[in-house]
Amino acid sequence: MGKPELELAALTRVLPHSLIEMVLREAGKQGQRLRKLPPDLVVWLVVGMGFFRGLSTSNVLQRIVEGLGGMFGWGPAEAPHKTSIAQARDRLGWKVVRTLFQRLAGSLAGIHEEATTWRNLVVYVLDGTCFMVPDTRDNEAWFGRPGSSRGGKSGFPQLRAVLLVGAWTHLIVDVVLGPYTHNEGRLTEHLVPRLKAGCLVLLDRAYFTFIWPARLLARGAHFAVRTKQGRCAMKPKRVRRLGRGDWLVELRKPDGVRDAGMPDKLRAREITCARKGYRPIVVMTSLLDPVQYPAHEIALLYVDRWEAELSYRELKTYLAREQVTFRSKKPDRILQEAYGLFTAYNCVRTLMCEAAQEVGVRPIELSFTDCLERLRWVLGTTTDSASAHDRLVTSFSLCRLPARRPGRRCDRAVKIKMSNWPRKRTGQPSAPTAAQNRARKRAHAASRA
Repeated sequence: MGKPELELAALTRVLPHSLIEMVLREAGKQGQRLRKLPPDLVVWLVVGMGFFRGLSTSNVLQRIVEGLGGMFGWGPAEAPHKTSIAQARDRLGWKVVRTLFQRLAGSLAGIHEEATTWRNLVVYVLDGTCFMVPDTRDNEAWFGRPGSSRGGKSGFPQLRAVLLVGAWTHLIVDVVLGPYTHNEGRLTEHLVPRLKAGCLVLLDRAYFTFIWPARLLARGAHFAVRTKQGRCAMKPKRVRRLGRGDWLVELRKPDGVRDAGMPDKLRAREITCARKGYRPIVVMTSLLDPVQYPAHEIALLYVDRWEAELSYRELKTYLAREQVTFRSKKPDRILQEAYGLFTAYNCVRTLMCEAAQEVGVRPIELSFTDCLERLRWVLGTTTDSASAHDRLVTSFSLCRLPARRPGRRCDRAVKIKMSNWPRKRTGQPSAPTAAQNRARKRAHAASRA
């Protein structure tokens, strides 16, 4: 039997099989013999695990196979066991999926660059988030756990991620993963050198230090970051007033910074963003020309830094659906699953970009949840890939969101009741049986006699 052709309807234009074959060939993972689970099918399985987080891995495989053309050489009674699936994933490894994500993300970001451009600057949002992983000894040893407000450690290990997201496409352009024990700044050090010149990066106030603006400027990138207050916060020196609430300032390198290649001082703009009914915030930016980059437009632009938080919600709540984002029990499989999730997310967002372009709106004006459900329904059908793609894009264009209410404020808050029960730990013994209770009572009575 010849090798089957793998074509997943509706996604083959976004994630072409030629790209998967190229990545596998470069990594030497093409496979030396015919298997039930060839490497290219396992790649689709890992991406499909991102689409169908609520299904078991075996059911995800069946759903993917139904959407692929060709025959796979096994009958209903010979479907691969979950152990064989795990071994196939281990043979593939996580670095192949990371390479696939990076190649696809770079290509998609270039195609849809215009949709996230402001005044000839490509606007990205850089921020960090954490994902909970299954509570196993291997995961705890590699990822680590955060502390708990009630003392001790949290219930699950966590994976930390720093993502570079398109401001209005929500496409994940780049990502750096690491254990929870690595702070956000340590991971960002690996991401900043990969930034392209001529972009504008929106940052939250955790990055309001001398180091990060200097490193971004050294890469030829611009920044806009919210300032912090307090005794230890950096104190800019005002040089000249550029307008109402708009100052040219000077940032001086702190004495504790030992980087010899870093300048002793930087020039920036300090813009006070005031809105009626809200506490004013101050934004620091490297866009120094007040004519080319008006202060009120920068203030409105910085509001869209919140788009990164919305993309995290789409990833962790809508796409993954589960509180514990990943299902794998070992760190290497967690990393593989994570890059598969990001690849699946970019596939959805790319189709939304195409649909938005078709109707002349911004991608963030379409409903991610509605588009995702339509895509999940289509993935289980077998049809011509070109017609399925076109019909899906047209279907996405109908998923319009209502207009956003201007000036709406969304405070960060949770509505979760703290439990009175102790935290369950891995390996915790189960409740004693009735026979064990009777034996314990007899032993206690005998000791008292």
